[in-house]
Amino acid sequence: MYSGYNFENLILERAGLPKIFPLVAYYEHGWSLQDVLINSYSHSSSNTHLTWNIRMKNLFSKNTSKKIHIIGSPMIFYKEKFCVKKKRKFNSIFFYAHSTKKIIHDIDKSIILKSLRDVPENLKPIDICLYNHDYNLLKDFFITEGFRVVTAGNIFSKKFPINFYNLLSSYEYAFSNQLGSYALYALDLDIPFNLIGPEPKHLNIGNDKNVPKIYKVSDNLIAKKIYKLFDKLSYRITSEQYSMCKSELGIDFRVSSTDLKTIIFKDSLNISKNLIAYCKYIPKSLISFYKSYE
Repeated sequence: MYSGYNFENLILERAGLPKIFPLVAYYEHGWSLQDVLINSYSHSSSNTHLTWNIRMKNLFSKNTSKKIHIIGSPMIFYKEKFCVKKKRKFNSIFFYAHSTKKIIHDIDKSIILKSLRDVPENLKPIDICLYNHDYNLLKDFFITEGFRVVTAGNIFSKKFPINFYNLLSSYEYAFSNQLGSYALYALDLDIPFNLIGPEPKHLNIGNDKNVPKIYKVSDNLIAKKIYKLFDKLSYRITSEQYSMCKSELGIDFRVSSTDLKTIIFKDSLNISKNLIAYCKYIPKSLISFYKSYE
């Protein structure tokens, strides 16, 4: 099965099910920092939703009648299976807030450069990590400015988890100009994460149904609360950051692999309640397969 970040295969593997098994339950594709459920989640065709954490489960319970189960972030399954550890080969990595075909960001790159150059010398050099959509758009700009540019590659590649962790685990420190899933994965690997530079404003030019026309991540109250944990440069992970990371990744509240297998198996057998989800399963897989070669 092809899916973004290889999440479906990771979920099925943790459940001990073959990768050809139909996963009709819906799941989160990244760290959700919205105060309300996005349309893709609340209006998904599946009767079951596999969520990351208690906060999201409570949000679902208030707004839908779906069956909600906490499974944590699928990326952590990979990290745990292969015992990924920090290697300390390079100094710092900067995750540039990414764009998509539908959502672009309003960022003054000169201010980003100034923010990067203002970082203390002992945290340099800083490599720039670009999302695959931004790689060809921005790599030449940063290379010209003297930065090494890296990427984890196509998010629809089945190799994305290994590419991402091989990259992230090689650094001592992580930075970004916006909160994202990479912040949680860095903290989970004992890599201090810091925010630098102005937070980008996003412009929804493609009528994405999940976000407003113009927005910032910090427009949400939950994001504002988490942003405060990173309001000053830190060389170490604070206890508050660590607690937030564990909670948001759902590490202590995940269903067991045995229970996950039962949940997915029963849900997939309940064809009458998931008929539309079944109808979407094959086309979704084919689209993901096509995107894996883009």
